[in-house]
Amino acid sequence: MSSRRPAPLPSDPTAGQTIGTRRRSMRFLRGATAALAVLAAILPSTPASSVGAAQTAPAVLDAAGVTGSDDLATLASQVAEPIGVAPVRSCGQLARENLALDDDAPAWVGSAQVVAASDSIAEHCRVVGYIEPAIRFEVNLPTSTWNGRYFQTGCGGFCGQVPVHGCADAQRLNFATAAQNMGHDLTGLGWSALWARDPGLREDFAYRSTHVTAVVAKRLIELYYGQRADRSYFGGCSTGGREGQMEASRYPDDFDGIVSGDPAYPQRLGSIFNNWVARHALRPDGSLIFSQAKAAWLHGQVLAACDGADNLTDGLIEDPRNCAFDFARLACASGEDPAGCLTGEELAAVEKLYDFPRNSKGRILYPGRVEPGSEMQLADASWLGGQAAFSAEWLRHAAFQENPPGDFNLRDLDYNRDPAELRELLPLYDPEPDLRDFRRAGGKMLVYHGWADLGVAPLEQIDYLAEVRERIGSRTGDTVRLFLVPGMQHCRGGVYPVDGLDLIEQGLLRVVDWTENGVAPDRLVIGYGAEGTQEGGPVVRTRPAFPYPQVARYDGSGSTDDAANFVPAAPLVDHTGSEDIAWRW
Repeated sequence: MSSRRPAPLPSDPTAGQTIGTRRRSMRFLRGATAALAVLAAILPSTPASSVGAAQTAPAVLDAAGVTGSDDLATLASQVAEPIGVAPVRSCGQLARENLALDDDAPAWVGSAQVVAASDSIAEHCRVVGYIEPAIRFEVNLPTSTWNGRYFQTGCGGFCGQVPVHGCADAQRLNFATAAQNMGHDLTGLGWSALWARDPGLREDFAYRSTHVTAVVAKRLIELYYGQRADRSYFGGCSTGGREGQMEASRYPDDFDGIVSGDPAYPQRLGSIFNNWVARHALRPDGSLIFSQAKAAWLHGQVLAACDGADNLTDGLIEDPRNCAFDFARLACASGEDPAGCLTGEELAAVEKLYDFPRNSKGRILYPGRVEPGSEMQLADASWLGGQAAFSAEWLRHAAFQENPPGDFNLRDLDYNRDPAELRELLPLYDPEPDLRDFRRAGGKMLVYHGWADLGVAPLEQIDYLAEVRERIGSRTGDTVRLFLVPGMQHCRGGVYPVDGLDLIEQGLLRVVDWTENGVAPDRLVIGYGAEGTQEGGPVVRTRPAFPYPQVARYDGSGSTDDAANFVPAAPLVDHTGSEDIAWRW
């Protein structure tokens, strides 16, 4: 794949013009002001000390990911081995290269400086610049330890920053790396989607920025080393997970291997699911329906009914689809203390949240719902407030062909009337589950998703996989594999917190082995922290996740907190036939 020239940008499915034509027509309308903003942001150079200090990801193969995984340590050593290629020009010379000649990805380099080795990251050439009109990027090129590969990280939320921290583990493995801001700057601005009033910036966020960053980064790699990268990889979670899937379907030659975590499809999520959750978990004034105490009580009730369904009582629900929990039986009787039952308001909320979003006729509007095991997040004001803000901003500025009034709020969305109009932009923002070209190109994609993700429903990925299987058949597992993580919230965390950075690193090593050695990933080792602690603390339990639909089954010997004592098994309940969810907008 990486031996081919980057594929030309396709036609925009939501308009009648090619991207190149449309972008040229807009250049003089927005290019100048956007360029000035980017120049102001990237010209000041970053001292080497601050670059090193910013790399906060854990050291390669920390305890959270490698308990019982000696093969990963060996693989990491092999992947990090330098190929002995020296640069053919100095780092500073890259700042004098003319990268503006490519009409689809014209770029400018603001600075190129050598950064000293720090925090287990070897000395490298840090290149900072932008791609027309306002896609800021950072590319880091090892000066003497390059492993011959390229890695690009994804972003999160609306992005608007350059998430170079997402490249730290790949840098420690001696990859050439890149990160980018998806076409707009939101540094210090929170949840704002005002940028999406520009159709070109919508396009950049949807897919163009990820692709053209790969084009420019590969161009810089070839200029610096005098040869192309042997292999190219992508990894990200949330918006980054969606970027990876979009690349696989739109630009199947950009990356040989992709790690896609908890992929967040903005049109379905911001318009429907995040809206549905916020409207039913929050009161109209924004206050929480569930207190911390009541959410903990409800979680205990769900665990008491469902935790043992996999014949192991461990505080984790293996597959929430096997938990047919009747919330109505918890309804408060007249005069009953509400501390130990559900009030009318609380019962009405959970009956909506734990069902699919529907219109007044009962039609499913999104292929997912809140799953049993997610209860503690119903009292998380910061998380739910973020979903409400994301949905409101998305609906005001990005979701419709013609934007609604600026005071449009999340409760103004009409589930009967609006989905038909929202569907018009679905092909722009959300990836098509057609991986036939990606498969033909030899691509491999590892997908993982938390079963307790309240932000992106895990059933969405099961539905996506079913749609992929419809197109490429029984050999789907040769191209894409899905790993579902019990108890994990969005990309990380949970009651027993999971280290999300470790999952990206594990996934990258597994997908490299799959792509280059033909060793398909048969498990991820999940490290869980102690109950109620913060992510990144000591790991007290490891558990394997096997490719869907397999589940982890305790073999009956040794500690249930050790992944080595679990084997892959068929699920207790066969959900075949219910995976391709019958939803239509």
